[in-house]
Amino acid sequence: MKKRKVWKYFCEYCGKGNCNPSYLSRHERHCTLNPNRECRMCALVGNTPLPIEALQVGIVATEGNEEGTAGSAIITGLRTLASGCPA
Repeated sequence: MKKRKVWKYFCEYCGKGNCNPSYLSRHERHCTLNPNRECRMCALVGNTPLPIEALQVGIVATEGNEEGTAGSAIITGLRTLASGCPA
């Protein structure tokens, strides 16, 4: 029987694990929980991504609306702020 020590690396934002440090470094740059992430979709279509703080300000808590109405209003507002970026 052989025994060896293997390093496992974890994303600082979401906790995803992998044994390949270069893969995980790339994952961390694009992780959706990273507040300073590089959006791949924006880079693909040539948009300049907004910082996550700007998008969070666009979310307005709406109470008392029918179920589904508040969610669709938030999604529409976020799409406008993000210039239509689907990610």
